[in-house]
Amino acid sequence: MKTILLGWELGAGFGYCLQLRQLADALADAGHRPVLALRTLDYAHRLFADRPYPVLQAPWLIGRLTPQALADGFNPTGFADLMACNGFGSVDHLYSMLRGWRDLIDQLRPELVVARYAPLLALAAYGRLPAVVFGSAYSTPPADGPDFPQLLYDVAPYADQAQMLETVRAVQRRFGAPLPDTLAEIYRGERRVVLGLPELDPYRETRREPCAGMFESAPAPAPVDAEGVHAYLSGAGPEARLAVAALIESGVPGGLFARDHDPALPGRIAGSHLRWLDARPDAIEACAAASLVVHHGGPGTAYAALAAGRPQLLLPRVLDQWFTASALDRMPHAVMVDDDAPPGHVAELIRGLASDPVARRSALDAAHSIQARGLHGAWRRVVSACLAQLA
Repeated sequence: MKTILLGWELGAGFGYCLQLRQLADALADAGHRPVLALRTLDYAHRLFADRPYPVLQAPWLIGRLTPQALADGFNPTGFADLMACNGFGSVDHLYSMLRGWRDLIDQLRPELVVARYAPLLALAAYGRLPAVVFGSAYSTPPADGPDFPQLLYDVAPYADQAQMLETVRAVQRRFGAPLPDTLAEIYRGERRVVLGLPELDPYRETRREPCAGMFESAPAPAPVDAEGVHAYLSGAGPEARLAVAALIESGVPGGLFARDHDPALPGRIAGSHLRWLDARPDAIEACAAASLVVHHGGPGTAYAALAAGRPQLLLPRVLDQWFTASALDRMPHAVMVDDDAPPGHVAELIRGLASDPVARRSALDAAHSIQARGLHGAWRRVVSACLAQLA
């Protein structure tokens, strides 16, 4: 039995917890001792109550922005910008966060680290113990060059990657730890698994490693046999309010789950044709039972809808969702909604997509392509990478 530390550091939602739980279950079945360190323990009571392995609070990261960025607004141009405001922007911030991860490693003494959207954990393991880095294409950028590539060029980068490297090297010297020659190498790991489809990869022009497909295993897709919508939203913010208003106005029946929702939201749909879902349903099952999926463009829901062969209406909120939605918008079975679209227009799109035979056929063709290319069940590749590294 070997101890394996699985850590999650950035991002929101319990999809990260579900993925790490599935990996921990598989590694425990293989005879090892998984220990989970999670960004938030909000979901632990539901997701890990019956699991025997430890579930710990990861070092709690509070992002920092410069006064100028706070005044002007933060517009990340790539992964390095996210790193710069989440620990890598100053020596004191990086030292504090790295100290937390290093001390946790000292206490647990793992033989392997598994990093899910966790560049600080990857740095804590750098040159000290092997790491498997995995995650979405957006959160696992190409790391074979000296720097992380940009995604946007219409605004100046927030990060100075040369300065970030010097910050990393200064903190590593304090710990007597190995000094990286480049910034990108600290997130390379000994093994990497990039989740997602190559055609949706925002780094597809520069990536040399393959995309392994969606994390979950997907059953064979089937044609739509029921009318209705599955809506998965973040319940705070204008995009969610727009979506709820449009769903009600559309008249299309279905179910709605909203994560971190406004407490008034369930009351808004009471008495309408929509069902309020108290618990997050299985993503692929919920998508397969609907004729349309409405969401913000998170990769988990996007891939579940693709695997089930269902059209999608997308209301992106943050940069990674925008990249996913933009790529899907080029396909006949998906529509990205503009920020300023009125609810009436969105309701019309919902009614149209929910019954459009062209969109249905295109979505089902895409699902069969995912099956034919073997681009699902990538969790097995992560487990295989862990076991191969331990061996």
